[in-house]
Amino acid sequence: MTTCRRKKKSALCAVRKDRIVKMDATSGMLIQAVVVLVPGEGITVMGGRGVGLVTKPGLQVPVGERAINPVPRAMIEKEVEKIKEMAGSDQGCRVVISLPKGKEVARRTLNERLGIVGGLSVLGTTGINVPYSAEAFLASIKRSLEVARGCGHDIVVASSGRRSEKAAMCHMPLAEECFLVAGDHFDFLLSACLELGFGLVCIWAQPAKMAKLAMGMINTSSRLGELEISKLLEKLEGSGFRCPAGPGGARPVFVGQLMEWLGEEEKRGFAARVCAWAEERCVRYCRGELKVVCCMPARDGGLLGRSHAATVLLPGMGYEVVVEEGGGAGYEAS
Repeated sequence: MTTCRRKKKSALCAVRKDRIVKMDATSGMLIQAVVVLVPGEGITVMGGRGVGLVTKPGLQVPVGERAINPVPRAMIEKEVEKIKEMAGSDQGCRVVISLPKGKEVARRTLNERLGIVGGLSVLGTTGINVPYSAEAFLASIKRSLEVARGCGHDIVVASSGRRSEKAAMCHMPLAEECFLVAGDHFDFLLSACLELGFGLVCIWAQPAKMAKLAMGMINTSSRLGELEISKLLEKLEGSGFRCPAGPGGARPVFVGQLMEWLGEEEKRGFAARVCAWAEERCVRYCRGELKVVCCMPARDGGLLGRSHAATVLLPGMGYEVVVEEGGGAGYEAS
């Protein structure tokens, strides 16, 4: 606790969030609560400075309200009620939660894409700050999907990382809430899209991640297994693709090395095949109940390759992959 001040009919308390997670933009932030006695008996929890305003449907907070989720709101109300009982008070209370640097920090988060503008959201389930976990990342994927669905979108564009997402945004003119980063968790992503009733998932991934999908590894985390490059090479050669040898006739030992040895035309042929196989595996994972298309970005952000379905399904559903004139249109596999 950094501050605690009391007046006759109000009190202010401030705490600083623990710095236990380096990748958390909110680590070390000041969080303030002001409680004011008001006429009546109820407890009202409000968002003050630095707490964002909800502008899109699909979140746990209605559009037009400050982004304080139901669980922390209920926790605050419960604790204030306890104090009222201890004090023997039947007066009403207004609680205002503020994040003095919330607007500034929010620029480093995905809040605006989710429809939370002008600040941060107050989340949480226990009131205890724990290190960022896989569960938290999966929850963020689900929340992004719910916002996209709440905004009426039937398509979601999922990327393996920020670089792939940046390329996807350049090539697909869609609303920003349609885009999300799935990391390694394409298995969770596809299952959640089925649950929420999406019609189409477009996956953008770098060569190594797409190759894993192509070989049936729908969760691409290295913790669950490494890609057997020999099997990928065998599959490529079985499709008529000629895999080059390195110095002294060496075979590539990882996908990045293979890409280094390929010429531009060969890279596009590789991308087209791998995207097609990845798409097939993802559709199979969804038991054919969800349409999936795959695209692979080039290093410069262009389109290296895409599955044939990406050129058929996307236009058929009113979407497209925009490619600049003469700018790496990429190959497609039939």
